[in-house]
Amino acid sequence: MYEVAILGNEPMFKLTFFMNHLCLSNQYVLYIGSSFDTILHRHHAAQVCIGLNNTFQLIDKNGLSETFDAVVIAANAAHRLVAPDTIIATLFLDIRSNPYQTISKQYGLCEDRPFKSLSFSKELISELGNIQFKGIFKESAKKIIEELIIPSSSNIRIDPRVREVLQQLSTRIDSQIPISELAQSVHISPSRLAHLFKEEVGTPIRRYSLWCRIRIAMEFAVKRHSLTDGAHHGGFTDSAHFSKVFKQMYGISPSKIVNKQLPVSVIFQ
Repeated sequence: MYEVAILGNEPMFKLTFFMNHLCLSNQYVLYIGSSFDTILHRHHAAQVCIGLNNTFQLIDKNGLSETFDAVVIAANAAHRLVAPDTIIATLFLDIRSNPYQTISKQYGLCEDRPFKSLSFSKELISELGNIQFKGIFKESAKKIIEELIIPSSSNIRIDPRVREVLQQLSTRIDSQIPISELAQSVHISPSRLAHLFKEEVGTPIRRYSLWCRIRIAMEFAVKRHSLTDGAHHGGFTDSAHFSKVFKQMYGISPSKIVNKQLPVSVIFQ
């Protein structure tokens, strides 16, 4: 929890207590809480990091340090986040999703330029901070993600064939459904389904399926307090397989969450 003090026209967040939150959906992961990055690492998901009550430092693979209020970090870019006493909002995006592709092109992210400074409104910073309060997180997270990255799709009608595939992917999570089987169920070719799904959803069908399985596996693991049970429930070979995929995607071991080594409230959407 934090208190908001107004000095002049500038809001300042006085940190008293803050519950860490991890929100997992089928298309993004949002973490809000104390920074847990302490060593140089890289992972397959891109990151948007926002300091809610202070600035933070990023150290690149060459040991060079830069200070940010907010930043986008290219996927697979080696980095270390140094943020003592800083509450961080971190959005993880799949590198093959439309939102990340748009950001990457807009800011020219590449191997030589893996970090790009961002700027957000004071209103958004305040709303992100207030997500921690009970009853606000679930309702606010999706709206904030859409405002930041994902164009509003409230007036867009999803193709009924894609809607049917989404339903199948959300209910049959104990194994990978062959794309040929999915395509046959909606009476189109696999190549047509792959194109249509990416066009309508914004993420390749196979990656979307993986995000679904990760979310379901983590939810089951948290409820059962067993990484092995969660891995099997999500269709992964074993806990080692699930841990490898999760860490590659998000840069943190799922065991730290399941075993409560990292004090965090996990929310599933």
